[in-house]
Amino acid sequence: MKTFELIEQSARRSFVSGEDKQLDSTYSAKLLTNDTKRNEKVFLTLEQELETCTEFSLSVAFITLSGLQLFKPVLKMLHDKGVPGRILTTNYLAFSQPEALRQLMQFDNIDLRMFVCENNEGFHTKGYFFQHPEQVCLIVGSSNLTDRALCVNKEFNLLVHSTNEGMIANEYRKEFDELFGSVNSVPYQIFQKTYEEQYRMSLPARRKLEAGQDPLAGQVLTPNSMQVQFIEELKRLVQEHEHRALLVSATGTGKTFASAFAIKEFQPKRILFLVHREQIASKSMESFKRVIGKERSFGLLSGEKKDFEADYLFSTVQTMSRTGTYTRFEPDHFDWIIIDEVHRAAAESYQRIFEYFHPKFWLGMSATPQRTDGKSIYDLFDHNVACQITLQDALEEDLLCPFHYYALDDLKVDDKTALDPKDFDNLVDEERIRHILSEANYYGWSGDRCKGLMFVSTVKEARALSEKLNERGLRTLVLSGEDSSEARERAIERLVKEQNDDRALDYLITVDIFNEGVDIPEVNQVLLLRPTQSAIVFVQQLGRGLRKAPHKEFVTVLDFIGLYENNFMIPQALFDCRSGNKDKLRRVVQEGNAMLPGVSTVHFSEQAKSRIFKSIEKATLNSSTALYEGWKDLENQLGRVPRLIEFDLYHGLDPVLIFSNKTYGCYPDFLRKRCKVQTAHFSELELNFLRYVSMMWADGKRPHELWLLEAMIHDRGIWKGAFEEKLRQNGFDLREKTWINLLNQFKQEWLKGGELTSWQKKNVRFLENETTIAKPFLECLKHPAFVEAMDELIEFGVNRWRNEYSHFYKETWLNLNKMYTYTDSFRLMDFPQSKVSLNVGGYILDRQQQTFPVYINYDKAVDIAASIDYEDHFLDPTTLIAFSKSKKTLESNEIKALRSLETDPLFIPLFVRKNTEVKDNLFYFLGEMKPAGRFTPSKMKNGESVVQIEYLLEEPVRADLYNYLIKD
Repeated sequence: MKTFELIEQSARRSFVSGEDKQLDSTYSAKLLTNDTKRNEKVFLTLEQELETCTEFSLSVAFITLSGLQLFKPVLKMLHDKGVPGRILTTNYLAFSQPEALRQLMQFDNIDLRMFVCENNEGFHTKGYFFQHPEQVCLIVGSSNLTDRALCVNKEFNLLVHSTNEGMIANEYRKEFDELFGSVNSVPYQIFQKTYEEQYRMSLPARRKLEAGQDPLAGQVLTPNSMQVQFIEELKRLVQEHEHRALLVSATGTGKTFASAFAIKEFQPKRILFLVHREQIASKSMESFKRVIGKERSFGLLSGEKKDFEADYLFSTVQTMSRTGTYTRFEPDHFDWIIIDEVHRAAAESYQRIFEYFHPKFWLGMSATPQRTDGKSIYDLFDHNVACQITLQDALEEDLLCPFHYYALDDLKVDDKTALDPKDFDNLVDEERIRHILSEANYYGWSGDRCKGLMFVSTVKEARALSEKLNERGLRTLVLSGEDSSEARERAIERLVKEQNDDRALDYLITVDIFNEGVDIPEVNQVLLLRPTQSAIVFVQQLGRGLRKAPHKEFVTVLDFIGLYENNFMIPQALFDCRSGNKDKLRRVVQEGNAMLPGVSTVHFSEQAKSRIFKSIEKATLNSSTALYEGWKDLENQLGRVPRLIEFDLYHGLDPVLIFSNKTYGCYPDFLRKRCKVQTAHFSELELNFLRYVSMMWADGKRPHELWLLEAMIHDRGIWKGAFEEKLRQNGFDLREKTWINLLNQFKQEWLKGGELTSWQKKNVRFLENETTIAKPFLECLKHPAFVEAMDELIEFGVNRWRNEYSHFYKETWLNLNKMYTYTDSFRLMDFPQSKVSLNVGGYILDRQQQTFPVYINYDKAVDIAASIDYEDHFLDPTTLIAFSKSKKTLESNEIKALRSLETDPLFIPLFVRKNTEVKDNLFYFLGEMKPAGRFTPSKMKNGESVVQIEYLLEEPVRADLYNYLIKD
C-alpha cells in the first residue's frame, strides 16, 4: 500500500473510527507522555525520529545542556551522515544555556538561530519536525529541549504524520520558515556575545532560585522516603531487642544523613561515628550538625583534633584503633557506634574496636556489602539489614545525580576500530590518546570546567598516560596506594577548585583507590579505561560521579569497551539484571533508556553492542562457579542456608538458573554437590522427581501444576477436591482441557519421547490414572525431607507466579510480553500432548484446540536467511507480515483455515524471539492476532511456493519491546 493511502487510513483511525483494527496504524497520531510504568519517554520518540529522518527543523523556547546531552550520540551520527537540521530558540527569559548553544554551533550540518524577543514579546514554541523520504512527522506540545521535559515531567505532546503535500506539513513549514527567516531570527554566532552577557546578568537570580530549591540549603531538613523506611525498620529492630543493623545503600544516596536522622529519632546521649578518612569525618560531622542542631556537642578525633569530651564524636578508624586512644573510653561509653564503609571491618584495626566497645547499638553502613574477596560483613551485624537501596531504587527516588553512560569503541585508527585485544593495554598509544580526548571533549561534562576521574589498569599505565596528557596541555595527576592520605586530600582539593587556575586539575588518574570510600561530589566526568572484571567494581567506579553537587546537572561516564570477556557484566550491573536471561541482557543493551528511571541514559555504540552481545553469547550464566557465588552472597547476608523463596525476597540469584544446570537440576542436589551443605540424603528417584518439578513447573508460569502437586502431598485421600477448592479460592474454574493437560503431565504422557531428558524417562510419574497416585511417588512421600523439599519448591513457584505471571491474557494461561519456550507455550495453551519443537516450522494448526500459534524468529540465523528471499517482519506495532511454510498455496489446509475464520474461528497467539542464535529458545508472547484479509502467493529462491500473510495484532507491541525486536 502506498504511503499516501497508509496515512489516510491512519488519520481515519486516529480521528474518526478509533478502534477499527482493519485500519493501518503505522502513521496513527499518538499522544506522547513520560510514563515510567509503561516505559515511555518523549525523548525516545524524538531520538528514533532523528535516527531515521533526512532533515529536521526544531523550534523550542529552552535548550539546556542536560537536554542536549540526551542526543549526543544521534547528533554525532547525523553529522557523520550529513543530515541537515535547523534549530530555532530564543533569548526570551534567557533560559537556554550558552554552553548547550556553543556545542550545537560545532555541528556544521545544523543551522542554529536565536529569535530575539523585544518589548516583552514572548516565545514559547515547542515543535519538532522530521522529514522522511515519503512523509513527515510533526510533534508539537509542551516539551522543551530539557532533560526533565523529555523524560520525567508531566507533558502532553501530539505526534502526527502527514504526506509531503499535506496541509499540516505545509502549515508547519510555512510558520517555521517565516520565524526562521524573520529579521528577529539571528544566526547564533552573530548574537552569541550579546546573549551570553544577557544570560550572565540573569545568572545570580537563577542561582538564588536554584539554592532555594536545594534540599540541603534550607533550614529544616527532613528524611526522604528511603530514610523514613530505614528509621522505621530500626525502630522495629530496637523493639525486638536487637543491637546491630546494617544500612546497605548505593553510593550517593545519603547514608550519612540517614544515620543522622536515625540519631535524631533515638536521641542517644553519646555516639561514635567512624570513617576511614579525616575529610569524611569532618563532612559527616557537619551533616549531623545540620540535622541535630545545637542539642549536642560535636567533636573530631583525628590528626591534631582531640575532642575527647564531645557528645557526638567523629573519628577515623586509624586514630580510634590505637591502644592509647580507645582505652581512654570505657567500653560502654558510647550508646551508639556508627561505622561508615563497614565492609572494611575485616581489617585488624576495625576488629580491635569491635572487641573493645560494647555500645547499646552498632550501625554499619555500606554501598557494597558483597565483597570481591568473598568475605562477609553480615554476620558482624547479626544479619539485620535495616534497609537496602539499589541503584535502580535511588534513581527512581531521584536521590542521585543523573548520569549519561556511553559505551564507546576503544580505539580508532583511520576510522577503523582496532580489534586486537593488545590495543586495550596500549594506553599511551598516540592515536588512542587522541581518540580518548576527542570523545571526552565531545561528550563533555556539566559545569564550567572538567573535574574528571580516569580509572586504568596499572600504576605504570596511569603514570605514562598522565605524562602524555600533560604534554597535550591537560593538568592531570596520578594517585595510587603509594600516596599518603594527605597527598590524596591535596589532589582532591586541586581537582574540585572552582576557579580555573594553574593549580586546578582536569583529571585524577587512578587504579583502584577511588573505587569506594571517597566523597568527591564535584566529579562531573568519569572515564573507564580498564576491563570490567566485576559488577561490584563497575558500580563502585560509576558511583564516584553520582553524588549531587551545586551547579552539577549530570555526570558523564565514558566506558571504552575493549575486547575483554566480561562485557556482559555492564548491563547486569546497570540494570541489576541477575535473572540469567540472555535475551533480557540484550534488550537492556538495545533499549535500556526505556527501562532506566528518571533522566539518566545509557548509550552503546554499535561496536560496543557487538562486543557485549558476543560476550553475552559466550557467557555461561548458570555455571557452577556463578551459581555458587550468587548463593554465597545470600548465605552471607542471611547467615544460614537460604530457602528458595528468599532468593526472590532479597533480590538475589535466580534459582531457575540452578534448575537449568544439568549437573544439579534441583536445589538439594546443588546444596550437596556444590555448596557442600549437609542435607538429608535423597535417593536418585527422589532427586528425579525434584528435578522434574524444578525444571518444568517451579518457574511459576502457571500455578495449577503446583497446587495439584500440593493437594496430592497433603490431601492424599481427597486430592482432586482439594485442588479444585484451591482453584476456586484463587478465582479459577477447572477447565476440561486444562484437566486433561494436567493429567497427561502427571502420568508422564504429555512430553514426547524426543523431548524427554534421560532422568525424566526414569519412572518420574505422579499419577497412574485419574484417581490413583503412582506408587513410586507415594514411596517418596514417606520421606519427610522429600516432602519438605517439594513444599519449598511449591512455595517458590507459587510466589514467582503471583509476582511475575499472574496477569493472564484473556482466557489463556499466558502473560503479555513475558517469555516462553516452545514447551511452555504448548503446556499453557493446554495441548493434550506436547509438540516436537523441531517440527513446528513457524506455526502449528491444532484443530482439536482450535488454536494456530505462530512462532517468529525475527532475525533469522544466517544459514536460514541465506536460503530464502523473504522475511517475517512488522510493518508497525500492530501489523505483522509473516510467511507460510514452503510448498504452501492458497489452497493449503492452514491457509484455507486462516481465510475462513468467520465460519470456523481460530485462536492465533503470536510468539516472537529476536533471533535463532539465542540458545534458550525463549519467545515473547505478544497476544492474539487475526489475518487482515490479505494473502499473497509468492515464491522462494528455489522456486517453491509460499504465501505471504498480513496479520493485525489485538494489542500493539509495547514500544520498547517493538524497537528492540525490529532493530538490526
